[in-house]
Amino acid sequence: MRKPWEQAHPAETAAGNPTPSFDGYLTNGNFEAGTTGWQSAGAGTFAVVADNPNDPDTNHTAELTTGSPVSITAQLATTPDTIFIIQWEATFLDGDGVLDVLLNGISLGPIFATQSDTANLLQVAVDDERFGGLTDAELSFLFDAAEADKRLHLDNIIIIATDQPFSESTGEVLMPAPAPIAILIVGVVAILSRKMGRQRQG
Repeated sequence: MRKPWEQAHPAETAAGNPTPSFDGYLTNGNFEAGTTGWQSAGAGTFAVVADNPNDPDTNHTAELTTGSPVSITAQLATTPDTIFIIQWEATFLDGDGVLDVLLNGISLGPIFATQSDTANLLQVAVDDERFGGLTDAELSFLFDAAEADKRLHLDNIIIIATDQPFSESTGEVLMPAPAPIAILIVGVVAILSRKMGRQRQG
């Protein structure tokens, strides 16, 4: 069942069609084709679960469970050649843990657990031109918590190209919006890269 903010994908028009979604950059960001296109790592577990197993048209979600850090990674077909946004939905089912989003192994900023069972629509703006127009980029989600068996649901992961060239980057970091389903823009790669560079020099 489509969420209000989801973009329509032609592959999903037929009821129960397991064909992976494709937004031009990422395949199966909605996990309707199970784990297709995603590789997991770490001692935790990765599974795709159905909201309602008795409904053939039900929504499917990735479930990450900690044991130690657990991550999932997908290969992008390419990355936009303009400033772009990585958007996804996350639910910290136990109200605990930290999620890190990485592009080619570089962290885009940690996201700490919100209220349990509260869905959050999250975004990261990528405005570093080093990540534009890549054909070998990997997108990863890394979840960890202080205790084992903490669960995170991920869904509706998409890449959104903007019409702003990288040269128009402002380096601004936007904070969470006060809404029931929060829109969170976390981290800007350029700022993080500079910060990491200063730490290495120190």
